[in-house]
Amino acid sequence: MKKTQHLLIIIALFLSVIGTAFGEKSKEDVYNYLKNKYADAKALTVDFEIKDVNAKGSLSVKRGNKYKIEFNDRIIVCDGKNLWNYDKAQKKVILSSYEKDDESVNLEDFFFSFLRDYKPTAISVRKLENGRGQYLLTLKPSSDSKKLNQVNELILSIDIKTMKIASVSVDDADIFMTWEISNLKTRKNLSDKIFDFRTPKGTELIDLR
Repeated sequence: MKKTQHLLIIIALFLSVIGTAFGEKSKEDVYNYLKNKYADAKALTVDFEIKDVNAKGSLSVKRGNKYKIEFNDRIIVCDGKNLWNYDKAQKKVILSSYEKDDESVNLEDFFFSFLRDYKPTAISVRKLENGRGQYLLTLKPSSDSKKLNQVNELILSIDIKTMKIASVSVDDADIFMTWEISNLKTRKNLSDKIFDFRTPKGTELIDLR
């Protein structure tokens, strides 16, 4: 009887170690994994959906303040110097000079700096209806000087099995918004042609430069 109890205790301890090694991770483990994978990326592409504002589309972003956002009936393109805002429904393009605004969240800072400027403060696990599990990693600015505009907190949902980011929730002062993301990929060489916008034929161009 004692041998049986002893064996059960050993098995229980073994299973707990296995569970810790392959199931649960600390907030530092998850944070460091994401930092190593994304912090030094030169460019990223991702599909997204923001249900709060009924927006769904894709985003390409490259260091040098270059990005292209396509969602609903709108395309926004920046080549680092010029910014095009194209409304397909109204057949109108507004062209302006790109200026980094300290009062708003810069896309380059958000995608390429937040994993360095924001640090993990908490982690939890949740189980979805489909049976899959997710880590919920909470990030907060390491100091007031590192805060991106008024973003006080970021919550990343990460698939436990694949370690892919499933969503990013942003607490920006009085606004809380969740970006559900898929197909997030780092790109070694994203062509600058992606950020070269040409006004479609029959579309009004308003040049504010």
